[in-house]
Amino acid sequence: MRKNDIPFLLLSIALSFLFSSCRESRIDYNKGVYYSTNQKDWEYATTGRNNRTESAIPVDVTCISTNPIKLNEVYIGTNNGVYFSKNGGKEWEKLSTNFKEVFDIAFDLENEDQSVYIAGIENGKKPNVKRKTSKKNKWETVYESIVESISIRSIAISPKDKNVILLGTSAGEVLRSSDYGNTWRIVLRMKEKSSVRFLNFEERSPNIVWFFSPSKGFFLSRDAGVSFEEKKIKANNFQIKDIYHASSSKSTPGVYYLSGKDGLLVSKDFGENWEVVSTLAPEGSTPLYSVSVNPKNSKNILVGTFYGIMVSEDGGITWRSEVLKNVTKGAITSISYSEYDNKQITVIGLHSSLKKIF
Repeated sequence: MRKNDIPFLLLSIALSFLFSSCRESRIDYNKGVYYSTNQKDWEYATTGRNNRTESAIPVDVTCISTNPIKLNEVYIGTNNGVYFSKNGGKEWEKLSTNFKEVFDIAFDLENEDQSVYIAGIENGKKPNVKRKTSKKNKWETVYESIVESISIRSIAISPKDKNVILLGTSAGEVLRSSDYGNTWRIVLRMKEKSSVRFLNFEERSPNIVWFFSPSKGFFLSRDAGVSFEEKKIKANNFQIKDIYHASSSKSTPGVYYLSGKDGLLVSKDFGENWEVVSTLAPEGSTPLYSVSVNPKNSKNILVGTFYGIMVSEDGGITWRSEVLKNVTKGAITSISYSEYDNKQITVIGLHSSLKKIF
């Protein structure tokens, strides 16, 4: 190297460092995905590329779903398409779909030819539900909304019969198919238009189906979604319209959690009675945007807040708070669990514009 080349080399290194720092600062940590193997040390997920500028996931996460058969596979729905991870949520790639906004992702439990379902809005099309099987590996339309103003907000597939599919709409309707999505009929239509969210079959009691509607409340079916009954929520000063998220215990049928502006609720008798769960946040002081129960440990409960998460390891008796590094205004609106390298991974999604999700 010539002596005269040294200043140019130093200048090149300095500029490279400067631009790298600028790119680093442009990462919006209030969006995207964090993951942890111990629920204490949280890492920001990337798309696995070498260039850190391209590695961030610059999207608001609307939902997270882990494949119940292949626990290393995780999908996230966002305000800009669908992302997929093969290593439990550590690294992501964007799927080739036309969805511009995604509301829910679900799987059936068919080992031979498993299907993944996506509900959302595609570019230039009415809101719909797409399905792809492992054998065909091609997306097909299962349902398309009649009008553009009504979208599908939740999907549930029977764990004992993949032909039975339920869809919840933004207009307060539940649609049911018993022939793998070939035909549909409305089994519930609420008088007030309110989104049907968090539709779920109980895996251990597959005739039980439940969902939550932000303006109407909690609904339960005991006949695999043929009919539903409303369960009144009565607990202190809780307002139904201010409940943001719902979850259930996978190991114990009939145990449900609701989180929202006023705190956390639990029912242990299929929604008949509700009680307040004390957390680190006094009732009404901090909105709880999401709640999730560890499918392998029902005493491990997570609650998402602004820029952090509360963790309980004893069924909600005691809690600890975990603050996410670099997050200043992002709310944790989605929580899921995966497995990779024989370790369970907790995956959480952040959303920076809550008005668009609730």
